[in-house]
Amino acid sequence: MRSRFLIPPLLSLLLLVAACSDDDDPPPTPTSAAALEATATTEAAPLSEAKSFTGSDGETVILEAPPQRIVSLASHATEIFCAIGAGEQLVAVDQFANCPAGSDEKPAVDAFQPSVEAIVTYDPDLVYAWYDPGDLVQSLRNAGITVFFLAVPSDIEGLFDNIRLIGGIAGREDASETLIEDMEAERDAIVATLDGIDAGPRIFHESDASLYTARSDTFVGELYTLLKAQNIADEAGSPYPQLSSEAVVAADPEVIVLADFADPAEVAARPGWSAISAVANDRICPVNPDLTDRPGPNIMQGLRALADCLYPER
Repeated sequence: MRSRFLIPPLLSLLLLVAACSDDDDPPPTPTSAAALEATATTEAAPLSEAKSFTGSDGETVILEAPPQRIVSLASHATEIFCAIGAGEQLVAVDQFANCPAGSDEKPAVDAFQPSVEAIVTYDPDLVYAWYDPGDLVQSLRNAGITVFFLAVPSDIEGLFDNIRLIGGIAGREDASETLIEDMEAERDAIVATLDGIDAGPRIFHESDASLYTARSDTFVGELYTLLKAQNIADEAGSPYPQLSSEAVVAADPEVIVLADFADPAEVAARPGWSAISAVANDRICPVNPDLTDRPGPNIMQGLRALADCLYPER
């Protein structure tokens, strides 16, 4: 099971963690990312001059050349590095995401309970981090390790900005722009199928069995906005609220999206939920949260999965 950006700190961290499911197969790689990985046979382009990159913590990293021994402590960043052909520049990655087909699998490290000593043994010339447990970032910097800290994006345009940054760091600017263009084209193609629809169905996005969800003003919620859905969580007081069972029943969602690997039959059998339109009409859709919740190159697959769920007739 997994949770999203929730108020409890531990639940917040689990947004980007791959769920432990019965299906051990990794999510499919988008065509554009697979093509980039398969064709990226050249080394990272050398920098003609030193370049600087400023992270979310205000710290600037100056690179004389693209790093060749990167430790990625972010699942979404690992997928981006791999998608732009920089997989071979990674020497270790967060345990919840590895390089897709087309690149050697990397040793895994625990980004949530990290060991500075273990990370240092990989002799990294750059560590990419999005989360700083126990002063990890400063400890690494004290050990002489270059750390680039970049927070998780809050929307899709922010994801594109992150891809550009990662492409710049890895010396893969052209590949990163190609990936962004392909993702934009996929997004636009999906949205175009909804021409003529003014308002989509009422939805409840279930992040976990305790009924945490996401408003429209979140990374996850933006996907539903693109699909013209009516999000029953939008009146809640926080971006990632926990709804009561009674509130879900009262809102009567027409589609329930399960991003927590819950069993649709068990969800339908919850007390009082038989009155919900989604249950009565068998509109309960399981989705892979690694596709819908992880801000990486697979997000458009997530958007398409949601579109298929909300508009099966299209």
